[in-house]
Amino acid sequence: MQFITDPQLVYILAFCAFFCAAAWKFLASERSRFAVTTVLIVLSAVFLYTARANRVPWLRECSLAFAELALVQILAVILFRLVLGRLKVPLIIRELWLGAFYVAIVLTMVTRLGVNLTGLIATSTVLTAIVGLSMQDALLNVVGGVVLQLEREIVLGDYIVIKDHGEGWVRTVRTRYTAIETPDGDLVLIPNNVLIKNPVTVLGDIHRHRVSFSASYEYAPAEVCDAVQKSLAAAPPACIAADPPPNCMLVALHPGHIEYSAVVYQDRPRRTSSIVSDVLTRVYYALARAGYPLMAVPQNLDILQLDRRPPLATEDRALRIAALRKNEVFGMLAEEELDWLAGRFVRLPFAPGESVVKQGGPGQSLYLINKGRVRVVLESAEGRSQHVADLGPGSLFGEMSLLTGELRAASVVAGEPVECDRLDKDDFAKVLLDRPELAQQIALVLATRQSGLAEARERLSAASAEEPQDLLAKIQRFFGLGKKPAS
Repeated sequence: MQFITDPQLVYILAFCAFFCAAAWKFLASERSRFAVTTVLIVLSAVFLYTARANRVPWLRECSLAFAELALVQILAVILFRLVLGRLKVPLIIRELWLGAFYVAIVLTMVTRLGVNLTGLIATSTVLTAIVGLSMQDALLNVVGGVVLQLEREIVLGDYIVIKDHGEGWVRTVRTRYTAIETPDGDLVLIPNNVLIKNPVTVLGDIHRHRVSFSASYEYAPAEVCDAVQKSLAAAPPACIAADPPPNCMLVALHPGHIEYSAVVYQDRPRRTSSIVSDVLTRVYYALARAGYPLMAVPQNLDILQLDRRPPLATEDRALRIAALRKNEVFGMLAEEELDWLAGRFVRLPFAPGESVVKQGGPGQSLYLINKGRVRVVLESAEGRSQHVADLGPGSLFGEMSLLTGELRAASVVAGEPVECDRLDKDDFAKVLLDRPELAQQIALVLATRQSGLAEARERLSAASAEEPQDLLAKIQRFFGLGKKPAS
C-alpha cells in the first residue's frame, strides 16, 4: 500500500522547486541549502521516472526518500530562519534536527523495502561498539559542538585566545569544529574537543594592554610618566579607548635604565604588534618633545642623545629666517633681530594624528613647520568640526597666542610625521621690549589676518574679529610694554 501516490509525490517536488526558486534571492545565506535541495529534487524525479518506466519498486522508494529529504530541507529553512529567526537558535540544534529526520527517513525507507531492522540491530551490536571506540574523537567533537552552542559562552564575532592553539575571531561553530580567523587573515579549524579540554580566553570589548619602554635615570620618573600620559590621552591611537584613560607607570629599576609601562585599553581586539607599534611611536615623539629620549637596554644599543636646543644647521637657520621674513608680522623686523630669533626656536617632533595645538588650549608660542604637513581644524561648541586649511614646510601658525596670550583659536593636527620649530613668548619679548613701537604695527597686521579666520568661525559659532585698538592693548598687557623693563 502506497501512503503517497505518484501525483502527490510530483506535487511535493513541485512545491520544493518553487520554494527554492522564490527564496533564492531573498535568503542569500541559505543558497547552499537550496542547492542541496535542488539536487535532491532532481534525483527524486529521475528515480521516479525510472521506476515508472521499468516498474521497479525499490527505485520508487528511493525517489520518495529523496523527496522527503528535500522537503525536510525546506521545512528547516521555514522553521529556523523564518519562524524562529529572531530567537537565534544555535546552528547545532538545526543540524541535529536535520540529522534526526535523515535517520528516520532512511530507516523508514529500509522498512518499506522489507528489511528486518530488529535483527539487523541485534547482529550489529559488536560492530557498533567497535566503531564507537574508534570514533571517540569524532564523538567528542560533536558533543563539544553541542555544548558550545547550547551554553553560548563563545558566539560568532568573539575574539578568543586558545592556549597553545592560537587566537582569532570566531567565524562559525559547527558540530565537529570551530572556525576562527587569525589576525593574519588565515582561517583555522579548531576541533571542538580542543576547546573543551584547553583554557580559552574570550577577550572583552575593553582589553588592557601594557607596552614597555626604557628611559635613563637622568630624567625624573614623574615627568616621564606625565609626558607619556598627556600624549596618549590627547589623541589616542586607533583602536585605543579614551575611557579608561591611558596610564603610564614605573615598572622596575634596572642597572643603567628605568623600565616603564604604558597601559592602554583596546576598544576592540586587533593585532598586538600593531598596538605596540602605535603606542611606542607616540611614546617616542612625546619623550622627544619633552627632552627625555627613549633608551635601549645597555649592551644592546647606544643611548639616543637628544639636546633640547642642539647646534643650529645653516639650512635650518636660513629656513627660519626666510619664513619669518615672509610673515606679515615678523617681516617688519630688522635682519639682526630675525637672525637672533632664528636661533631661539626649539625642534619638536609629532606623530601622525597628534595635536600640535588644541583649540581652546593655553598658548604662548608659535610654530614653524620644518617637515611634514598639518591640518587646521575649527570646532564649534556643539562638537562639529570644519577643516580650514592644510599647512606644509615653511608655514607659521600660532602668532596670536605668542603675541597676545589668547587661547588657541583652532586645532592643528599632524597629518604625517611632522617636525615643528617652536618660538616661545620669552624669546620674542626681548625684541618687543627693545622696540615697543612695533606693538602698534603688529596689532594692525593681526587685525587684518584675524578677519579671515573669523569668517570661517562665524559659520560655526558666529564669532567676529577684534578691533586693532583691542589687539594693541592685549599685546601691551601681555608683554608688559606699559611698564618700564627691569634693568
